[in-house]
Amino acid sequence: RRGTRGYHSSMHGPPRIGDDPRARGETPLIGPDEPPAFEVINAEGKAPLLLVCDHASNRIPDALGGLGLQPEALRLHIAYDIGAADLTRRLAARLDAPAVLACYSRLVIDCNRQPGDPQSILEVSDGVVIPGNLNLSAADQEARADACFWPYHHAIEHLFARLRRRGPEPLLFSVHTFTPTFGGEDRFWDAGVLWNRDPRMAVPLIAMLRKIDGLAIGDNQPYAGTDL
Repeated sequence: RRGTRGYHSSMHGPPRIGDDPRARGETPLIGPDEPPAFEVINAEGKAPLLLVCDHASNRIPDALGGLGLQPEALRLHIAYDIGAADLTRRLAARLDAPAVLACYSRLVIDCNRQPGDPQSILEVSDGVVIPGNLNLSAADQEARADACFWPYHHAIEHLFARLRRRGPEPLLFSVHTFTPTFGGEDRFWDAGVLWNRDPRMAVPLIAMLRKIDGLAIGDNQPYAGTDL
């Protein structure tokens, strides 16, 4: 369950990936020739592990006109976690684990924040103004959640429930990357493990990674899982 990361299944009922048109990306915001809100890879993976990648893509729905940004801005970390999608795919293949990747930019709506959170749809990101996000109405914000946020999270719930039914109890592992400098401050970590209440996977993983010479591994750094 992803309650600390903006995931509450009860708000929209049980997932119906095959029946709900929003789950297939069929909304006014996402055109019929555009990718759906999420991508599932290796759905039949045997590992009791679900990989998710909230910030996999820098794509903007055509209907939003690039959010008024120049193309080079969409190649920056403000639009997506650079390299995270490729890393997720490689982990899914190596571990034989299923994975769910979000197909639209965090600038459309952040799939790692609850809809309505002040950081869900940013008007300014790392000093860059996002013109298409200024002064959005509640209806505009809800349309983005219906198009991108909820289908992605419904897909995660669907796959995680299937893994639980199959057994043993699965793990949920979210893949992100971070820029070496943010807000004028340097980050010296090579990788970070973010976690909150349950140490069973995080603490052994940190210990294992810290045995690798030359790597600086953050424990709830550069972000803290307890903050989400």
